[in-house]
Amino acid sequence: MPVDLKVAPVLVQGDKNRETLQRRAGTYRRYKAGRTGYTSLRIRNIPKAVAGVADGDYTIHFAYFADGMSDWKILRHPLSLPAYGDVSVSNGRIVDAKIHALHSDVKLLTPIHFDGPLYANGIAKASFTLQNRSKDFPIKAIAFHFTSVDDPSITDTVFVRAGVYEESTKEMELLMDLGDKMKPGKYTLALYDATKTPLPFDDAEVGRAMVEILPEADAPVLRQTSPTYWLKSTPTASGPVKQGTPLYFAFYARNYCATGDVGIVTYLKGGPKNQEYVFLQVDKNIERGEQVSNGFYKSSRFRTRHVHDWR
Repeated sequence: MPVDLKVAPVLVQGDKNRETLQRRAGTYRRYKAGRTGYTSLRIRNIPKAVAGVADGDYTIHFAYFADGMSDWKILRHPLSLPAYGDVSVSNGRIVDAKIHALHSDVKLLTPIHFDGPLYANGIAKASFTLQNRSKDFPIKAIAFHFTSVDDPSITDTVFVRAGVYEESTKEMELLMDLGDKMKPGKYTLALYDATKTPLPFDDAEVGRAMVEILPEADAPVLRQTSPTYWLKSTPTASGPVKQGTPLYFAFYARNYCATGDVGIVTYLKGGPKNQEYVFLQVDKNIERGEQVSNGFYKSSRFRTRHVHDWR
């Protein structure tokens, strides 16, 4: 069913409509039952005279008005496109009108934390919290910009897809591939929006990150990426675990470096003498960057053994 609307450019300052510039009445189709569409709208000859409007900076938007409404309402606009114009008013006239330039406004709320040492040509996982302060610029990807401490002319940038809505805060955990061009050494690390005209994220409060890239590893480097889950022989079993009771351990791990063969050992530690009990070892070939599930199932009859800290 069509709907009758008045559409007009409006002059806005802060959250208040200061002036309705030119009204245009029209009948617009209403889309129903999940169907969508659009109507092309162009308003020409917008008057520059705005008598009674105080000098200052304003924005100019499209707004609509329908029967039953008490005030004009700003039209919603696609994200990542200019939603309004920037104008100035001087001596009762609009001057310096231009299309609003979208840009990011992002603040780093926590330091950047990595879950372990970084290796050249390795995989890395970064954790941090971002606040997107922009009203009209959602973040779709982040650029990690590394600058050598010893020679600032040496830089590298890693791009990672990541979404942060406008006017929102989000805790991030991002995997990145450092690639084979990243050389060992110490770097500063700054975050940018991944656009053609990138702007740095505000890290003034938490400080610029400093990282060290170690030489490329020639063997797998595994890190556990989930809690360790364990079950007794049945889901309803309770009480102490007795010798001979079947046990099942499981967890996820990721290989952060070279593809290769690994042996993953689980062991228990404790008892009156704080002994270490080897539980089970599984052998696998794990690709660079691959995350694998690891299950260990056997009877709980243990032998003691000295185990080095392989983690």
